[in-house]
Amino acid sequence: MLNVRDVLQKAEKARNKKAAIGTDIDLDEFTKEDKEEHDVIDSIQDVPKHVKDTLLKVGVDTSENERAGSFVQMDQSNIYSSPMSESIELMNLEMALDKHDWLDQYMWGVVSPDSDKYTAQTALREQEEGTKSGYFIRSKPGTKEVFPMQACMFIGDEAVMQTAHNI
Repeated sequence: MLNVRDVLQKAEKARNKKAAIGTDIDLDEFTKEDKEEHDVIDSIQDVPKHVKDTLLKVGVDTSENERAGSFVQMDQSNIYSSPMSESIELMNLEMALDKHDWLDQYMWGVVSPDSDKYTAQTALREQEEGTKSGYFIRSKPGTKEVFPMQACMFIGDEAVMQTAHNI
């Protein structure tokens, strides 16, 4: 497990590190939207029709039939989270970190914050600004779920930088 100092040091060193694959993108061209920019919705049915159409194109069933739960993040905001099964936990990462004191040991355990500048940017925002977005999915011990979970993170404004961390 990396401590906070190690995360910051690694991320700072990788602030300008290009990704091994893909086109290099200038992060200064994007805005750092606040995580509360978009309101939380009570029902996935409350998203506008054009968003529903987009969600359907990427496999998110807005009827939520035969689903164990759904999570939707738009830009930097977690706008919808609905666990529908008793066998799973599904919530935004910040809520999960508040709920489970053991969860922080999994932060930056799989992907290193110095992987590239995009990953570094996520780590830096988490540490410097306290901005934690993304989702947490957990199958509860001793349970079995037959229905799939669905999670969708999309960018609604092409000028917005999305930094997310999922566990």
